[in-house]
Amino acid sequence: MKGLVYAAIFVFFIFFASVIQAQDTNATRNLSLEQALELARNNTENLDAPRNHITSVRARLRTIGAMPSPELRLRQDEGRLAGESSQEYALRFRLNNPWETKALVEEGEARTEVARIRLKLSENILSNQVKRLYFETLYRKKDALLAHEIAETQAAIRTANDILVKAGQLTLPKALESRLETYETLAEASKAERTYESVSSTLLALLDQPEGTPVNLVTAFSKPDKNTSNLTLNNLFYTATLGRPELISLEHEGEAARARIHQAEARRIPWFSFLQGNIEHDRRISSDSDQWGVLIGIEIPMWGHRADIQAATAELHENLAIQRLARRDLRLTLASSLRDYRATSRQLSQHETASAKLESELAPALEESPNGQDIDPVSRNLLRIGLFEVRRKLLQARYQFQFAHLALEHAIGQPLRKKNLK
Repeated sequence: MKGLVYAAIFVFFIFFASVIQAQDTNATRNLSLEQALELARNNTENLDAPRNHITSVRARLRTIGAMPSPELRLRQDEGRLAGESSQEYALRFRLNNPWETKALVEEGEARTEVARIRLKLSENILSNQVKRLYFETLYRKKDALLAHEIAETQAAIRTANDILVKAGQLTLPKALESRLETYETLAEASKAERTYESVSSTLLALLDQPEGTPVNLVTAFSKPDKNTSNLTLNNLFYTATLGRPELISLEHEGEAARARIHQAEARRIPWFSFLQGNIEHDRRISSDSDQWGVLIGIEIPMWGHRADIQAATAELHENLAIQRLARRDLRLTLASSLRDYRATSRQLSQHETASAKLESELAPALEESPNGQDIDPVSRNLLRIGLFEVRRKLLQARYQFQFAHLALEHAIGQPLRKKNLK
């Protein structure tokens, strides 16, 4: 009997532990923006391509200047007379042009720097993508909740109108109109929920988290900073160009183009193309003989190299033009982002003021009076729906400001704080 009791207690503890583990598995996880960025960086799929590209260009750089494989040549000739033959054994080495090799190393080093900078650029793009998805998920979740609140309130209005129709206090067309509005709000709530699920799934995939993982995004929307009111395009442009990966990558591309010019110039210099040592054995009827010799090949450039220099110079000029164009586009992007930031900041301030005023004005009407002097339930629910719509507009304004805030930070290349700007 005592053994059965112990067995029952053991089974109970096993069951209790499994329940606790299941609850922990399904528990909602708090996720801050910094944690999301860390998860995205730890997801190897996001940055594998640029990292492997660095390994590839470094491996190619190590092969530059290596001695080419030697060439072994064998020759066997049989004479017309019996017993006569000739054999030749030759070993040929190809020689690298040292000036061309130096220029190739310069290009390889520039390509390595380009790959390294592009990894940094990929990290910045990934960070901006995660930030946008994070705040869009936060916005879509809150918007879906408000849409469901509107749908539930509209359903309550429909129920009240159906009761009034049965009591003969409301016409059927009014009740049908209420039902139609209920279907519309339900459809809108369902659409908002699907949009949230789609955006949330994309964010979880980027963070390498299982689909459907419940997360609670704890980082709030950014608020307008009064210290940014004196920002100008000139100081933003100066800050944005300092250490910008896109511009640095183009500068190293220019160095690679200059190295290709040096390669074309080096190929115009006469140089030994190969060095060959050979041994020849002749067998004759009268006697045998052995001969050895050294053969040196010299490449004398005569034509074609001028066109190579012209092509490489044109590539350099193209790169310099692209650099100027990139700076111009950056300035235009900064100007557009700054305008959007200021416009959305003003709109957010206006929405917050209007929403706070409306909340205070509607608060007495939405409360049920103890003496029964309050408004009817349908009118109160209509006011609630109007208030929920105002909250959705305010939420949208906050998201639009957040989007503009992220766009300006991405254009500047650093967080939007006055102490970072010159």
